[in-house]
Amino acid sequence: MIKQPAQEQSPIKDNARKVKYYITWLYSKLRDFCSYQRYDILEGLINKHNYKTFAEVGLYEGRTSFHLLKKCKKLESIYGIDIKLREEALHLQFFDKIELIEKSSVEAAKQFEDNSLDIVFLDADHKYKSVKEDIEAWYPKVRKGGILSGHDFRYTEWGVIKAVTEKWSDPIISSDFVWFIYKK
Repeated sequence: MIKQPAQEQSPIKDNARKVKYYITWLYSKLRDFCSYQRYDILEGLINKHNYKTFAEVGLYEGRTSFHLLKKCKKLESIYGIDIKLREEALHLQFFDKIELIEKSSVEAAKQFEDNSLDIVFLDADHKYKSVKEDIEAWYPKVRKGGILSGHDFRYTEWGVIKAVTEKWSDPIISSDFVWFIYKK
């Protein structure tokens, strides 16, 4: 075996580094592109079923709710729920159809009557225990024929996959890692 001088890198290692860089770059571009698809999925479901009420649990910056406000004209009420409302989401409070609620997911769910919401989108804490609690708190709030949905149905180290599949054996999985079920 021939020893390479210390200052030179192996072409294999250099190529591996380049491949890793390009895969990381490509993933970041696909992630940015795909992050907008959840809006389209929710928009399609809401408009297809003429849903009137929507709750987003885990508002973050409010982009999903803002998109739906613009694209789903039949929506009458949008509830944006987050344990800590970010400054970027506060602009939503100026729209008549949107109500912002700064509480934990489970505490906020107590404000809603059972069977009162058409669609709930869970995108808050992704740890197993939290997702399980969110499902238990929000599923009763969805009316029959409505949808309980969520984001980030990926990465087994997160709790989304486990919590969802423990409750339902056949959730519908869509692009951008969106899952949903129709309440029967």
